[in-house]
Amino acid sequence: MQKKTISALTVVLLLLAGCSDGPGKKEVATIYGNSLEKLQALQSIADKELELNLLSIDGLDCKKDGEIYYICTGKANVEIKGSKNQNNNKTLSKEFKMKLKNNNGNWVDANSEWK
Repeated sequence: MQKKTISALTVVLLLLAGCSDGPGKKEVATIYGNSLEKLQALQSIADKELELNLLSIDGLDCKKDGEIYYICTGKANVEIKGSKNQNNNKTLSKEFKMKLKNNNGNWVDANSEWK
């Protein structure tokens, strides 16, 4: 009887934990990295050959905002590699704030178009 109670309690706790989870560091890094790729594509149109690489995200904090959204803040560390005419590599740390939504099991930028 005690084993069944412990097993049932474990299952309930795991289900509850899955319901309240917001986006993690991996999901936020993926979404932030995708926005860097879009920015890099726009810069290549403007004849600039900058390469942007997300190195890390520090101090990530995601809080529930209403029923379906999360607001995530943190600091992104981005490596910027030169251009066609310059070799001026540097690292930039930039604070960010993103609004995310879970769309069929995938975290997406709430400001982007999705179905």
